Parts: sequence; C-alpha cells; structure tokens
Amino acid sequence: MEEKRKIGIDIDECVVEFVRGYLEIYKKSSGREFSFDQITSYNFWECLPISKVEAISLANIFYESDRFRNLPLIDGAKDALRCLSTNYNLFLITSRPIKVKDKTQDFFKRNFPVMDLKILFSGDFFKGGLKKSEICKQRGIEIMVEDNGVYAENCANAGVSVLLLDKPWNRGYNHNQNIHRVKNWGEILQHLK
Repeated sequence: MEEKRKIGIDIDECVVEFVRGYLEIYKKSSGREFSFDQITSYNFWECLPISKVEAISLANIFYESDRFRNLPLIDGAKDALRCLSTNYNLFLITSRPIKVKDKTQDFFKRNFPVMDLKILFSGDFFKGGLKKSEICKQRGIEIMVEDNGVYAENCANAGVSVLLLDKPWNRGYNHNQNIHRVKNWGEILQHLK
C-alpha cells in the first residue's frame, strides 16, 4: 500500500480563530478596541499600543481563559481536515508555547475525536525547538498550510509548498514561487485536488 502524502497545518488562524479572542482580552485589559483587520502583524506589539512584554503577558492570560479552551473553528476547517485525512497524513504544526500542549491536545480530541492528528510544537516564536520549516523537512512534509508570512517564507525557502491563508498580517508575502495565496479552506481543497 502506498504511503499517504503529508501535509502540515498551522493551528491558530488556520484551524481556529485566535486573533479575535486575543483582541477581546486586549480590550478587557486596556479598554481599547481594535478590529481584526487592524492586525497587520502577528507581532501584536507592532500594531497595538503595547510592548512585546505586554503582548506576551496578554497571550499568557488568554491561554488561561475559557475563550482559549473553546476557540471557534475557522469556517470550513473541520470538514476540510476530515476530507484531507482520507488521502493525507495530517500534522498540526504550531508555534504555541509548549505549556499549552495539554490544552491544545484536549481541544483537538474534543473537536476532532476520530481523526488521527499529530500535533507538533515548533520553536519559531518561543525558541527551544525546531522551526516549522525544519519540522517539515525532517518529517517529509511537502505542503504547509500557514497564515504567518515569515513562517511561510521559511518553509518555502526550504522547498515546502505553502498554501498561505490570506490574512491582514501576511499581505506582503507573495514573492516566493513556493507560496500560493488562498482565501479559504475551499480554495485549499481545490488546490490539493
């Protein structure tokens, strides 16, 4: 039997909505409101009036919230993952901190109970581990679904084909032949036919 091809899929803003929940925590903390479209960098301190330390502190507060434990799924993600799992081995590759590993695994067990999803934590943001591009190369992952332009570019430069989900913070990343911009999970499935 022929081995299935492997796809890497980022979690936050590819499978689940992270930014809107983070912005709720920011609003509760600061009293200031920002919209999803105003987030033009995934380094929140670059587009919100807070320092890097404050941005990470708010993320840590968010990780402890019920909102984080119950993040809404991105439209079409659940059906798309179910569909892809019949022909591909799926690897969820996240730059979340390792301290949320149990919460992350619990979330996927609750929301995708019968699927064999392998969850891998990279060291792209919090350091200490392999980058997503290195994980892809090490595991033989040929395709990566990503929303972070920097991580997408790193994967593309390593020879991985990237499907970059269009988001306000990645609009400047198009200049690599291995990066293909997509608007939603429907376009991802079309691309993988």
